[in-house]
Amino acid sequence: MRLVARDVGFQYRIGGRNILAGLNFTAEPGSYWCVAGPNGSGKSTFLKAAAGLLPSADVTGDLLWNDKPIVQWTRLELARNIAFVPGNLKSHFPISVSDFVLQGRYARSESFWAQPTSSDSNIAAASIERVGISSLSDSLIGEISAGEAQLALIARALTQEPKILILDEATANLDLRYQLRVFELVKGLNKQGITIFLVSHDLNIAAEFCPNVLWMNDGTVYLQGPMADTLTNELMTDLYGIEGKIEVGKNPFTGKSKVFWK
Repeated sequence: MRLVARDVGFQYRIGGRNILAGLNFTAEPGSYWCVAGPNGSGKSTFLKAAAGLLPSADVTGDLLWNDKPIVQWTRLELARNIAFVPGNLKSHFPISVSDFVLQGRYARSESFWAQPTSSDSNIAAASIERVGISSLSDSLIGEISAGEAQLALIARALTQEPKILILDEATANLDLRYQLRVFELVKGLNKQGITIFLVSHDLNIAAEFCPNVLWMNDGTVYLQGPMADTLTNELMTDLYGIEGKIEVGKNPFTGKSKVFWK
């Protein structure tokens, strides 16, 4: 699915602060984008708007998926096409990991009250296994670690069988082993044709896996393009205000861009 954002803006009703303003961006089907930039630059807000998670009355400009305005998509249509993984799990409802992940199949049900089928259960179990938490299937979601809960969120998103996967700092609570597992998993999903948007502050690991990057600042696009071409010393100085303390070079093992501390 192709995403087009034209002059997109967003303002909170209370306080009136502009979070997004004049944002223009296009992502082709099957592309893989890291969304990066300083804190408060509008990364999460933009992706929530693109996923239809913000009040449409508060979003200005045009957001289109496959040339169809997002306001014309039903909630079910969005859920069947877009999976959004937040940065943390806020609910501690007493539910098992397997049942939590199974909730992702509601997007494929004919009604909210429909009982999960054996196929639904198999898809959920496969998603749990794919993220590496099968041993936690019977554990309560509120009793596992923050990192394990994050993996459960990703598994639930996979259970939706989406065409677009949006991960909003979804690896922030994960240790290095699980970070690598998620990035490898997302890389494989992208090879299967799923469009990926991933918010990350870890530029080094993102540079290893994300071919493209959307740099944001002050609620709009600062720069966009291939990671290898846009991650530069000049960008670190201009966008992050870091000068003289880092050097952007190449990973000697992979040849990908890497930020070195001096």
